[in-house]
Amino acid sequence: MVLHPDDLADRSRALAYSILRCWPDASEAEAPPHHVRDAAVGVRDAADHDALREALEQFIEVAAGATGGEQPWADTPVGALLRGLYSAGKQYLHSAGGKEVIRLCNEIRAAVETIGHLERHPNELMAALMAVEDAVSAIEGYAALRPFLHVDEAYLAKYGLLQAVQVGFDGAEGVARTLGLTLRADAMPGGKAVKIARNIIAGHPLGGNMQGESWHHFHDRATAHDKAVIRVMSFSRPDPERWTGQTLATEGLVTDAVGAIAELLRRALDDYRGRHA
Repeated sequence: MVLHPDDLADRSRALAYSILRCWPDASEAEAPPHHVRDAAVGVRDAADHDALREALEQFIEVAAGATGGEQPWADTPVGALLRGLYSAGKQYLHSAGGKEVIRLCNEIRAAVETIGHLERHPNELMAALMAVEDAVSAIEGYAALRPFLHVDEAYLAKYGLLQAVQVGFDGAEGVARTLGLTLRADAMPGGKAVKIARNIIAGHPLGGNMQGESWHHFHDRATAHDKAVIRVMSFSRPDPERWTGQTLATEGLVTDAVGAIAELLRRALDDYRGRHA
């Protein structure tokens, strides 16, 4: 469940409190590991933002293996609450840009409920908003990953990141359409470079035009394992011995992608409110 950023701190503490209240007795064999309980205590007792952030980071690290559906306590109250706190904690640790996207999605829902006058069916707006929220969660998830151990997981994560960016862009544009405005995510600040990167790496990796000339593009294997960069190698179709490369810092790509989505949502919401004031 996606929560409003302002609610995440209180919700996280409340979930931790509930986990501790219904924690199974020590005699029960199907109880989560005790260090997970200790991490929940840290969340419950966190006194301020910094302490809560540190406690949630610790909880997410130690509780990841305890929240899976294969665990014997998965269908018990404590299992459901552990999953809830894990989700709330991940959202709390999102970047400021990621939280801004979620805040804007909630504002759009509230504005539409008050104003009405949608250009399309409300279900289209709901689907588009959910696509945006899920995509931003995936983009933020890449930023939170540990360094890759193997090249296969690196490829999967990088292609997943770029596809999540595309889903987020498409969803944000869909939100704007239902509000009565045509906007492009790649026209937002930072959006064009992100869109081009996605298209040549994950959208059309075997070919495409660049500066009026046809090129082959592929992901550089030598740097594939490096979480911090995405490097594209390209050679000219007319002259295959002409090579070039482009290295993108994934931190900047994530920031630009989330920023473009937020800016598109903000403009669409402002326009919608202005037309129906």
